[in-house]
Amino acid sequence: LAKIKKENGWASFGQALGPLDAAIGVLEADLSTDYNKFQAMTPHRDYIGDWAPPDLHSTALRMHFTSRAKPKEDPRNIMVQHVAVGTWYYKVPPNATPKDWLRLRQDCHEMVYAQNDDDDINAKVPLRSSHGKAGGLNFVDNYITIVNDRPENSYGTDQDEAPSLYAIADARHQFQPDFFISCVPCFFQENGDLNR
Repeated sequence: LAKIKKENGWASFGQALGPLDAAIGVLEADLSTDYNKFQAMTPHRDYIGDWAPPDLHSTALRMHFTSRAKPKEDPRNIMVQHVAVGTWYYKVPPNATPKDWLRLRQDCHEMVYAQNDDDDINAKVPLRSSHGKAGGLNFVDNYITIVNDRPENSYGTDQDEAPSLYAIADARHQFQPDFFISCVPCFFQENGDLNR
């Protein structure tokens, strides 16, 4: 800001730039902590963050950050949709519910040669049953299903059973500014009813 004041004549704005200067100071302090510094991650763990408004009934908007586990796998292994040597998996007991899904994924292991696993009770589920974009979409779909079933996300009205629209954006597939304005109306009829 000091450079702009000096070189572009902003000094004439005087105290009007005070709030901007204060905001830049807060941002600078925030960025100088741990922003954009490498944080060691465990590649076979999922990372999830949720945002909801302080008043949950003020808007239906929720934002979720999901980063699906991507363990290091031997590239010589064939990528399969079942548990095989070289793939990571987790166990699901017979009495597990969908709510247990994320917790069960945290206790994952790599299938290796010469390691006996005589567990005939629990089902072995691949950590990445589908690789690439399809697996990422499946992961988000499972996660959103669980999030929608949480009691704090219920309104106690017909809205709880109504269809919902969610969108996925990642670094390579971002929306154009008018995406929702041009896309969302296609889901509705002219009278406002859902287009089934």
